[in-house]
Amino acid sequence: MIIKFDHIALTCKISEWKDELAKLSDYIQVFANENVPNLPLKKDLMSTWHENHVIALLVAKNDLPIEITAYDTVAEKPAKYEFSGDTVRVYTKSTEDSMAFYEAFGFRKTGDIELEKTFLIAPSSVKLQLQRTIHDASIASAEKGSDLYQADAGTCDATQMPCLDQAGYCCLAFVTNNAEKERTRLIQKGITVTEIDELTLGEKILKIFFAYNTCGDVCELIEVLDKGVTK
Repeated sequence: MIIKFDHIALTCKISEWKDELAKLSDYIQVFANENVPNLPLKKDLMSTWHENHVIALLVAKNDLPIEITAYDTVAEKPAKYEFSGDTVRVYTKSTEDSMAFYEAFGFRKTGDIELEKTFLIAPSSVKLQLQRTIHDASIASAEKGSDLYQADAGTCDATQMPCLDQAGYCCLAFVTNNAEKERTRLIQKGITVTEIDELTLGEKILKIFFAYNTCGDVCELIEVLDKGVTK
């Protein structure tokens, strides 16, 4: 079961991650780890393989948590996600396919392009707005007054696959109470998933896998275990 929205991932270069941290002045840093080994299961979801990366988790009172993920280099592609408050805008080549993808995670349709999910643990809810656009300069200009406006919006790749090392917001992450069962459940719903791998951060062991589609939608699923605890 998915019990919590964990973070939205913000990717940047290692040389820039502290600058990104400084820009997020409303956020508090929970932790930052450098030279973290990358999980091999991410190879097919990256434009370039990176052996190590930086991870920093940030939280704010009125915004979704952010995980800064930094690599030596990044792919300069348009951001897949943008957000303000508890609302995430999702750019996609197919609102229908993206809708089906997020419904598999328990999001319920609240409008033609809108979904919402409630959680057992705060934040209590997250809203998604799907947008099928070319995401070009004219569209960005028309939306310039929006809180979700992103000044460097580029052109969406019509055949976009997930790219975890692309600059900007590129992934949504959720906490599950059982990675194996959640992975099996998603497979049964027709969702493409990676294998499960483990990452140790401090006193925690994270069991991680990714789910994705050919619209660039990608979600990280995390089960958190204390060291010495086996399941």
